[in-house]
Amino acid sequence: MTRLALIPGLVLVAALVGFGASDPTGHVGGVAVDLGGTRLAIDLTGRVVPAGALRATAARRVVVSPDGRWQAVLDLPGVSGNTGTVSIGRRAAGSPLRIVERHLYAGTAAVAWSPDSRWLALTEWVPHLLSAVAVGTDGRRQVLAAPFCGDFTSGSAWAPSGDRIALGVPAPHTGCGKSVNLRIRSVEGGMVAVVATGISGVPVWSADGRWIATSGGHAEVMRADGTHRRDLGGRLVAWSPRGHVLAVIDQQARTLSVGSAAGTIGIVDHSVGDTLSPSFSPDGHLIAYARDDGIVIGRVAERSVVTVVPASNVVLGRLAWARDGRSLRVDAQALRQSD
Repeated sequence: MTRLALIPGLVLVAALVGFGASDPTGHVGGVAVDLGGTRLAIDLTGRVVPAGALRATAARRVVVSPDGRWQAVLDLPGVSGNTGTVSIGRRAAGSPLRIVERHLYAGTAAVAWSPDSRWLALTEWVPHLLSAVAVGTDGRRQVLAAPFCGDFTSGSAWAPSGDRIALGVPAPHTGCGKSVNLRIRSVEGGMVAVVATGISGVPVWSADGRWIATSGGHAEVMRADGTHRRDLGGRLVAWSPRGHVLAVIDQQARTLSVGSAAGTIGIVDHSVGDTLSPSFSPDGHLIAYARDDGIVIGRVAERSVVTVVPASNVVLGRLAWARDGRSLRVDAQALRQSD
């Protein structure tokens, strides 16, 4: 298994088995994928169709707020590692854009609107300092954490209500490589609390707002106030839209487990892929994940397989469901073979 990042701004994370040393073409469900990459759509019968080409670089990206009224425009230079700008404005035609940040890391830039569409969280990079910042649609700017223990694509998580945000911060007089605390705070000032110490990974908030998990390091789950903390025995965590249900991938044991944050979490598969996070459908009834033999869509309650889409000689990007839950989107590239 291989971890790759072949396109700037797109992390491709799972290399599936079955490739030949001289074949530069990959396949997903019978659809050929070349080194340039293809965006694919997979329906619930396992039928795969191309859904567009991948772009190696994107000079401008637009992120629309949940209420559809605002847009964040990311202007990125062509060279990964340089900083880009973030502008905010209304989506109405002709509305002006206001630059709110000039230090967005350009290589894997990401921003996240609060669920109430009032604030935009982003990671700011200036030499030797990574910070978490929130900018408001009304022009306000708040430094949430400096220094900040995340990366350039994640590290903070909005509460579903939009009034609080969870962040990883270094313990006092230490660095992010030694000890990380989980901080919950309101954006507009007032409440700031460290609810857990010694966490590993980045916070991920449950859809019902009652639980927080850590993902990407040592996976744990706890109440939003830090109580009822327990080990999940894995590394990658994904929450279902159905509140307290979550999925955990243990990369060493190669298992996928699904269950309740407050109850039993049971293994549903023993041959999962490498570092691709699972993804629940919008209604929470289905789950998609990468396995040794391809991409699996399964039913959560019945713990049964709906379809398996074979994949070979490819690396895959993030699994993302269509809003109606009837199809799955995935970016795929052929795996470049070494001489």
